[in-house]
Amino acid sequence: MNWASRVKVAEIRGLYRSEKRGLVDEKYLLDVGWALYALCEDVVAAVTAIHLGEVPCLECDHPLQRKNIPAPTEAQRTALLRAQNRVGWFHCEHCQSRLLWQDCRDALKKVPRCFDCNKRLKKDGAELRCVACDKSWEVKKYRESVSRRVLLPCPHCRQRLRQPVFEHQHSFGGREKLPDERKYLCSKCKGKMVRKGSNLTCGSCDHTVRWRSYKKSLKRRDETLVCGECGHEFGWQEWRRKGLRYGTGNPSPAVEFVEQWPKSGTTRQRMMQIDVLIQAIHGQGALAPVFIEGTKESIRQLLDELAAGS
Repeated sequence: MNWASRVKVAEIRGLYRSEKRGLVDEKYLLDVGWALYALCEDVVAAVTAIHLGEVPCLECDHPLQRKNIPAPTEAQRTALLRAQNRVGWFHCEHCQSRLLWQDCRDALKKVPRCFDCNKRLKKDGAELRCVACDKSWEVKKYRESVSRRVLLPCPHCRQRLRQPVFEHQHSFGGREKLPDERKYLCSKCKGKMVRKGSNLTCGSCDHTVRWRSYKKSLKRRDETLVCGECGHEFGWQEWRRKGLRYGTGNPSPAVEFVEQWPKSGTTRQRMMQIDVLIQAIHGQGALAPVFIEGTKESIRQLLDELAAGS
């Protein structure tokens, strides 16, 4: 499987500038469009593999189903790929800065601060310590806590904010909550396990495990996958390490582009499809680094420019 490279900021900016002048180069337009199409395909593949267990072969792209995850139904696939507005921009209620929730997390990972008094933490060996309230955290535990918390300080004014919940937001359980009807296979009898609260229970032998422990075991397990088409063998963790780069909580814009781009037969239609995707990337914010190469600052500047000029 050949993973697509992200599109450069200069290429997208150049395309939009030529479109404004009415001098769009068809070859240039197709190069950018098909590059975005390849990225969208990888996004769909990564999201489907990570959350539904359907993994494309690294050699021939033939889909393989992971052993302990039953093949997804169309309802499960639609629920995952069509969900919208899981992440996006919001404004700090105190200083009105435009933010992504990831900005709040990144600020604390870059400059750790106490969760209680917001004072800067000092590194003391393998720990981070707050001099003001005498609390300490292991560095690893602190970073994990930052990723889970729903109350974090604004990176600009440092006032505490609650993680926003967006309209139609689908929280996929902890980090990714799967649809309610999703079932897993029991490690003892291979029967179907159903999630009930914080546990998974097998309907055949009543074997019960903690949902969190089961989910962690799925991530750690380096399952060997064998392609029935070409015979290639590869490990799930090998695939996952590469696919995580393309994972996103909002694959809907990518799905739409994969469907609509091949149907676009004119320059105007193609430019419109690219613009729809770019505007979706801008609106969601966190999607941008999946598609566009560059620093966060250069990508944001580009998308703000394009939104202002549209």
